[in-house]
Amino acid sequence: MKKLFSKYSPSTLAVCLIILVGCGAAAAKSGLDRIDSIMNESSTQSKVFVPSLPESPDFLNYNQAQRLYASKTSIIWCTTTWGNPSAPMVTIPIQSKLTSSSVSFYPSSRVKIGGGDFHDEYTPERRSVDGMYHGSPPPYRYGFTPGGQYVDFFNMPTLCTTALTKFQRQETKLAITVDDAAKQADLQAQAALARGDHAEAQRILETISGGK
Repeated sequence: MKKLFSKYSPSTLAVCLIILVGCGAAAAKSGLDRIDSIMNESSTQSKVFVPSLPESPDFLNYNQAQRLYASKTSIIWCTTTWGNPSAPMVTIPIQSKLTSSSVSFYPSSRVKIGGGDFHDEYTPERRSVDGMYHGSPPPYRYGFTPGGQYVDFFNMPTLCTTALTKFQRQETKLAITVDDAAKQADLQAQAALARGDHAEAQRILETISGGK
C-alpha cells in the first residue's frame, strides 16, 4: 500500500482525500434529501395530520396562559414543601401568577463597541411580550397573595394550579371531581378582587383553605 501511493506527492494525496470526503458527504446528503422528499410527499397526500396554526394546541395554550397572567382577578394555588417526607405541604393562593426572580425592567448585560475616544453600549437582550427582560433561568419565583402578602419560593419546588388540589403522601388517588365549595370561594374571591377589595378576597380564600 505504501508503494502504491509513494509516487504521489503529499499535495496530490490531500486533494484526493478531500474529493473522497466530499463524495461521502454528497452521498449522505443525497440520502437525507431523498428521505425529506418522501416525507414531504406523504404529508401532501394527507397522510400526516398538520393542525391549523391558529388552532394548534401550543398556540391555544399560550393564549390561554397569557390571559390568565394578565387578569388581575386570577387566582392560582401554589403548593410547596421543604423536600423531606415528613415536611408539611403548604398551599398558598397567589394573585395572577408567579414571577421569575430574573425578570427585570432593565437588561442584565451590556456590550461596549468602539474604542479610543468613541465608544457606545448596547444590550444583546430583547424585551419579551410583557415589556420586561427575562434574563437567565431564575433561582426562585415569587408572587403576592390576593391580600398583598409577598411570598417567594427560594430553592423550593412548586406546583401551581387554578383549582385547589388535594395531595396524598402514602397512596395515589385520582380525583376528577370539582370541589363546589372551593370553586364558589374562588369565584367570590375573584369578584372581590374585581371590586378592589383585596382583604375580602384574602379572607374568603383563607376560610376555604382552613387558614382561619
